[in-house]
Amino acid sequence: MPNFIMESLIILFLKTDAQFEKGKEYEYVNVGLGRNEDFKGLDLKGKVALIQRGALTFSDKISNAVKRGAIGAVVYNNVVGANLKMALEGQVKTIPSAFISKEYGEALAAGKYKLVFNGTRRIYLIQKLINYLTFQAGV
Repeated sequence: MPNFIMESLIILFLKTDAQFEKGKEYEYVNVGLGRNEDFKGLDLKGKVALIQRGALTFSDKISNAVKRGAIGAVVYNNVVGANLKMALEGQVKTIPSAFISKEYGEALAAGKYKLVFNGTRRIYLIQKLINYLTFQAGV
């Protein structure tokens, strides 16, 4: 399947001591607010958790994701406006995490993308074009 690199960049505010690997494609799973019940039936092993702000502390959200196998977290704002600094405590500071705007978080939540970090405070979205070839062939 071909990949399509989206033209827009999402500015990230990286918040932990750990870094995402530069140039690596990461799959992510939308885990809603990151509460225990939000993980039911989801496979996060080796993936990044996409988490909406609200209901729990940032540390609790990320901790819940890590307990279920997530290797990183991207938290997105639940309101329009300036991005925040996530206050993280304890062991969750040892895995990569970032905070992004509501607009971009909702776009990720609604789509099927992969995340690619370029080593700065930016992230590229790579969209898998599912059934692209089938559509082009008229099947």
